[in-house]
Amino acid sequence: MIRFSIFLLAFFTLITQVSARDEVFTGRQQMTDDLNLEFNYQVIQRALALTVPEYGEYRIQARGTGDIPKQRALEELQKEDGLFNVVLAVTQPDWEEQVIPIRIPVRMGLLSYRILAVHKDNLAQFSEIADEEALKKLTVGLRKSWATWEAMQAKEFSIVNAYSYEQLFSMLEKQRFDYIPRGIYEVFEEVEKQQAINKNIVVEPNLLVVLPAYYYMFVSPHAPRLVERMTLGLNRMVEQGMVEQLINEHYGEFIERANVANRRVIYLGDTESSKTAPLDQPEYWWRFPELEQPLNDN
Repeated sequence: MIRFSIFLLAFFTLITQVSARDEVFTGRQQMTDDLNLEFNYQVIQRALALTVPEYGEYRIQARGTGDIPKQRALEELQKEDGLFNVVLAVTQPDWEEQVIPIRIPVRMGLLSYRILAVHKDNLAQFSEIADEEALKKLTVGLRKSWATWEAMQAKEFSIVNAYSYEQLFSMLEKQRFDYIPRGIYEVFEEVEKQQAINKNIVVEPNLLVVLPAYYYMFVSPHAPRLVERMTLGLNRMVEQGMVEQLINEHYGEFIERANVANRRVIYLGDTESSKTAPLDQPEYWWRFPELEQPLNDN
């Protein structure tokens, strides 16, 4: 009788665990019509869906309003009852120390490949640039909250700060600095949208700057079950080719437009976050056959 009771207790405990509904709280800005944010939502949703057999049903809830600053998102992730328990973001050392990173690059390292937004009157000065030292003679415009700021400051680039995303482009229009490095899947759409207001901003046609940036899923330290579930789900997505499929669906057009084979490539070397990145797992990384030095060979 005692054995039977123990069996029933274990059985109902298992049933409860499997049928429990995990709740994911993420930022509302991660669930808008923006292409990048729609991609984030798809990653979260598919990772959860692939783990229903082990973990049961789930619910995704958007919280907050507007574009919540990255530092605020980090603070909320640290709280036991914070606004968020899952956020997708470019990794930085403080994020890896204070919350739980799942080190599976959900965009396969594509953000590491940068194309420059520039003022059309200054295009000629980029035609002679072929290495890091030449690029350092120019001034880059960034937001101080971006991981790119931290990485380029460590490499001693000359940086001008903009207090908002919109101001960044208006400052480039006024030639307050020389260029903005944007992800290979960001720059074309962003410049096209900006040209309605900032008519002189164009995409630089000849350079590709490689600066490692790793886009991870971060989970609250108070949600260990979600860490396990999302790790399993993301690995299944990689194994089933879902991450590559999502990238092709969302960004395939921009990758093709980048014309990587005909660009001069400037490698800026590793960043602080490269030390913990899973560079020894080639299945995690996007590979451009045209490049002699793939990201995970740095």
